[in-house]
Amino acid sequence: MAAAPEPLTLPLRIQSTLQAGVVKTKIVREKVGGRKGRRGSRRRTVRRKVTELRPESRVRFGGHVTIAGRLTNRDGQPLPGQQIQALGPGAAGEELLAVLTTDAQGAFSYRAAGSASRTLRFVHPGTPTILPAESRVELVVPAAGSFKASRKRVLNGGRVVFRGRVRSLPLPPAGKLVELQVKQPSGEWTTFRTLRTGPDGRWALRYRFRFVRCHTTYRLRARIPAEAGYPFAKGRSRSRKVTVRGAQGPCP
Repeated sequence: MAAAPEPLTLPLRIQSTLQAGVVKTKIVREKVGGRKGRRGSRRRTVRRKVTELRPESRVRFGGHVTIAGRLTNRDGQPLPGQQIQALGPGAAGEELLAVLTTDAQGAFSYRAAGSASRTLRFVHPGTPTILPAESRVELVVPAAGSFKASRKRVLNGGRVVFRGRVRSLPLPPAGKLVELQVKQPSGEWTTFRTLRTGPDGRWALRYRFRFVRCHTTYRLRARIPAEAGYPFAKGRSRSRKVTVRGAQGPCP
C-alpha cells in the first residue's frame, strides 16, 4: 500500500537571507606564478584590492560610510526588485530612515552619516512569496573636540590658558566630562585635570607650570571619555606642545 503524501500548508514562501555591512577595502598580498618547490620556478608577490562588509565599523564624527548589502534565497540566488527598510534610532524610538530597492543582483546600498554611535537595522519585511529577513550594522563614532594653548612657550611659574570645545553633540545636561592629559617620557598619557564643559561644549582652564627645573617640552591633549547618556565612544583632540623654560637652562 502506497504511503499517503504529506499535506502542504499554503502559501509556501521562499526563505531569504539578508547580509549588510560597512564597505571596507583592503590590500592583500599573494604569491602567483611557478610551482612551489619546483627548481627554477619563480613566484612573485602581487597585491590586489579586496572589498569586505563589516558588521561593525568606526566612523569619524561628521564623516560618512557606505553600507552595502544583498538579499538572496537560501541557495545564494539574488532576489531583485525587493524593498529594504533602513531603520535607526530617533527621538521617539526607532524610525524609518529610507526605503531601498534591490537591483538585479539583489544588492542595495545606503550612505550613513557619522552623527552618533548607533545600530542600524536593514529589514526586508517579506512578501506573500518571500519570508522576512534582517541584518544589523553597528556604527561607532568617537567623540570629537579641540585643544589649544594660549602660549607655546612660558617661563617656569608662568600661566597658560588651555581652551577647547567638544564638537560632538548632543551633550549631557550637566555638560561633558573632559580629561586634560600630558604625555609621559614612557609614552603613556596621564590625566592631570578633569573638568566639565558649558552647555555649548566649551571649556577653559588657567594653568600654572611650577617646579620645572630645566627646559622641558610637554605634549598635551584633551581626552573625551565615554559617558552614560552620551551617544559617542571615547575620543580625543589633537595634541599640542608647550615648552617651559626652567631656571637651570637646558636639560642635561
